[in-house]
Amino acid sequence: MHTFTYPFIQKIIYRYGNIPVSLLMLFHLVASFYFLLHEWYFPLYAVFNLAILFAVNKYFFKTYKLFPFKIIADNEKIVCTNFFLSKKKVEILHENISQVSGGIFSGHLTRPIYITDSSQNIKIGFYPHAGDFNKLLTIILQNIPHELYEELLEKIKTLGEKYRNRPASPNRGEPAPPNEARGETGNRVKNKHKM
Repeated sequence: MHTFTYPFIQKIIYRYGNIPVSLLMLFHLVASFYFLLHEWYFPLYAVFNLAILFAVNKYFFKTYKLFPFKIIADNEKIVCTNFFLSKKKVEILHENISQVSGGIFSGHLTRPIYITDSSQNIKIGFYPHAGDFNKLLTIILQNIPHELYEELLEKIKTLGEKYRNRPASPNRGEPAPPNEARGETGNRVKNKHKM
């Protein structure tokens, strides 16, 4: 059994990061309404602040619902606990995992990875770059159904080809090709999925 948790600082950010951002946006929102009649562009500021406030809190409420802050995993199942403001406990058998999405499987290393168990209508998420959660991803990939593993491996290969064939761009904002897209994740776990 392996236990996965987030480092203290990251746990604080993932749980409470929306509070200072929301307070700042509320301050700007109040200021925008106060100056509403003085300048024509202040209503635009108010709409902009409302949009940011909504987007930030929507993201954090999704985190509260889907992201356990403690996951215990072995070769049979993962057990998820310590959801924010909830005592629920979620168990997912590896053989029942029907979808793995996000993160490296979408070509973005910093995005969360989502695990779906359609048999229970359950979806959970985690940040693979936090703590030792890459090891959790390896355990999951080693034990999911073979067909799903092959589908994910093909997706990573396709992403790798896409990045290799893309012309060099001076744009620094584009995500770098993930190491996993070059097949490293597949090489680590494919021995468990040989037919």
